[in-house]
Amino acid sequence: MIVVKVELWPGGFGPPEELGKMLIINDGTGDTNTGNYIVKLARKGQTETREIYHKPVREGEVTGHRRLALSVWNLVGKALHAVRHGKEVDDVEG
Repeated sequence: MIVVKVELWPGGFGPPEELGKMLIINDGTGDTNTGNYIVKLARKGQTETREIYHKPVREGEVTGHRRLALSVWNLVGKALHAVRHGKEVDDVEG
């Protein structure tokens, strides 16, 4: 599982405030070269991984990710798109 956390560090030094968290979970159906993932996006203020897993604000999936050829940031971008966060989506609560 990959946990992507966004923090705000006021003045660059903290204390940090968590703004968001996303889980990217390998679903086990891929192979050495290609991964398939379940994506779960946290609600604002939701920090516990177990709670995010069971009660996410949004869910999606990424299939066919070429994990050896592409960077983790490519996967993160696909995951954001899978939960409908991206340039084609208007401002949405969550």
